Amino acid sequence: MQSLSKWKGLILAALCAGLTLAPARAKDYTPKLINLVNACPAANPNCLSFPVAAVVNSLNNRVYVADYFAQQLIVIDGTTNQVVNNIPIPQCSQNYTSANGPGGAPANVVFNSKSNLYYVFMTNGCYWVADGNTDQLLTSVQITSAPASSGYFGPGPYTAEAALNNKTGKLYVTNYLEALYIFDGNTGTLLNKIVDLDANDMTLDEKTNLVYLSQYYEGSVFVIDGDTNELVNILSNVVPATGPAGCWLVDGGYNCTAQGPDLDKLTINPANPEQAFAQTVYGPTWVVNARTGATISLLPELAGTDGSTAINPNNNLYYFAYAYGGVLQIIDVASLKVVLDQMPIGPAPSPPACFFNCLPYPNGLLVGALAVNPHNGKIYAGTQGAAGFPAQVWIYQQP
Repeated sequence: MQSLSKWKGLILAALCAGLTLAPARAKDYTPKLINLVNACPAANPNCLSFPVAAVVNSLNNRVYVADYFAQQLIVIDGTTNQVVNNIPIPQCSQNYTSANGPGGAPANVVFNSKSNLYYVFMTNGCYWVADGNTDQLLTSVQITSAPASSGYFGPGPYTAEAALNNKTGKLYVTNYLEALYIFDGNTGTLLNKIVDLDANDMTLDEKTNLVYLSQYYEGSVFVIDGDTNELVNILSNVVPATGPAGCWLVDGGYNCTAQGPDLDKLTINPANPEQAFAQTVYGPTWVVNARTGATISLLPELAGTDGSTAINPNNNLYYFAYAYGGVLQIIDVASLKVVLDQMPIGPAPSPPACFFNCLPYPNGLLVGALAVNPHNGKIYAGTQGAAGFPAQVWIYQQP
């Protein structure tokens, strides 16, 4: 028996020596386009439309897309991938009049999974509370009526960014380069206002109950304690100066920098809450320590323009869509590697269309909204209409 086993082993070894293993096939991270829906309602298919923000209702698998120019909320069924409602969003503030009228236009939307409420933030100092079951607007809440800093949109109480902690129900809203407002998301009660925070973007970590706000001009990060509603730390110079020389209209005057950090987007890494992605406008993406601000890694592949971000904690993928570049990029947050680079979202307009400073779209359409459903891996990218293309929401499936 031992001799037979020996010969079997020798024969098997000889056969294996002649075999060549095929190289492992690299995983394909390219999302597949599964549907494309128009942002404008059927009754007005050529409306002026620009999707600027999106969020997924995890309770009923619906997607809400805030449409700035059309002043509506687009509701998409996450199962059928079809638009099921176009909700007009009325002006909710009579205390300030802008080019878009009192109350401005929808600029952001966030969802509360505990109460099944979602919040639509207007550009000029107020937000709507809506029922996630019926899609009915319930009430509006005044954020501020005092004029804020000036920017692209002129002087006014411009609501810039918003985030919600689903565990505590607290709602965080920034007023453009001025202050942070903390509300009870269920009652609309103002809990605190922290002034002199020239914040541009915001992210939070529900595990530690900390809120992080990016400072555009100086590249610093403000840290807010969600328990006390107070500023507890400032991480200075998280990213170095990367932007070109330029001036911005702030507080009625010009803020000029020879070269600014231009810290735009800030996102906590769900695979490692001690890490944050710091996205700059003109430079690369920095991976930094969320506790100290120290640099961990650099992702030069993501150098480019302003854009939208989304993250899927279930597959550890971070999505970044260039606003003016019209492309989608994907990072594996566990390995901190770019796994998909420069996938066009939609065709490139020809001739190139204009937005603000008439920046060309080298690859695809102007992307304003980006969201991902962590439960099924679907990606939603909203693009502005341009050069014969209507405003649309592109729906992809992540393999």
